[in-house]
Amino acid sequence: MPSQTATYQIEKGVARVQGSRKYQEDEYAIEDAELNSENPLALYMVFDGHGSGAYSSHAAKTFASVLKSTEAWKAGKIDKALREAFLEEDRRMEEQVAQGKGVERGGTTATVAVLVGKQLYVANVGDSRSVVAQRQGVNANGTAMYNVVRLSKDHKVTDPTEAKRLDEADATVRRDRVISTGHAINMSRALGDFDFKEPRNNAPGDWISPEPHISAITIDASHEFLILASDGLWGVLDEYALIPAVSELRSQNKSAQEIAQVFAEKCGAVPGADNTTVLALFFKWQ
Repeated sequence: MPSQTATYQIEKGVARVQGSRKYQEDEYAIEDAELNSENPLALYMVFDGHGSGAYSSHAAKTFASVLKSTEAWKAGKIDKALREAFLEEDRRMEEQVAQGKGVERGGTTATVAVLVGKQLYVANVGDSRSVVAQRQGVNANGTAMYNVVRLSKDHKVTDPTEAKRLDEADATVRRDRVISTGHAINMSRALGDFDFKEPRNNAPGDWISPEPHISAITIDASHEFLILASDGLWGVLDEYALIPAVSELRSQNKSAQEIAQVFAEKCGAVPGADNTTVLALFFKWQ
């Protein structure tokens, strides 16, 4: 891994609520012990399971080690390593099912943020999001203004690129859902969901793809905070409402943990609330 000078620390907070669901199927994982080392490195991950919590749990336990075992990771090619890790994690999940060790149905979104020095990489499948807030000064009222940057992509069947891919794979899509025998899913990419993938779907391509969307940016002192969260949050607040609200709480000296808790609990109190996981990361620039 290339050596880079750390110029920031991270204050982190994470909160989960079950909402109105029978089970908690969200999981998260954090590996940031090396953040302040000679080769600063941190991993932050959110997984939103559906159909079963087995897939999100599997990813939370194994994804980091899968990522770090790739040759691309060892060569410092982070974007390539992320792609390889998503596909390998999916393959390992399928192998477990084939061996009778996993659950047949279900899957998980995956949103993974990797910090290597000042480089921030985000890879995702599904509809859990990652957004970063970049300070743009203050307005005439003294209120902080931000450039809101979404680093993930919502993989929905209504997206033109996804709709085209699904059509070419002969997928059945109705009411914004991909249909398989006996059930349906409202996203077009995920880990797991093998009855929507070759060869079980008897189609020319995967309907639910494990291929991640990957983005990368260089961060600096204008980047104040990064939020990763499952769709339990984004179904209630989009990033344009969330970022100013987070900034307001920060101005009241709320900690990252308090802020994560506020929004998780707020979303968990909505009637019919989904599982919600909020991971808040504040950059403390030196």
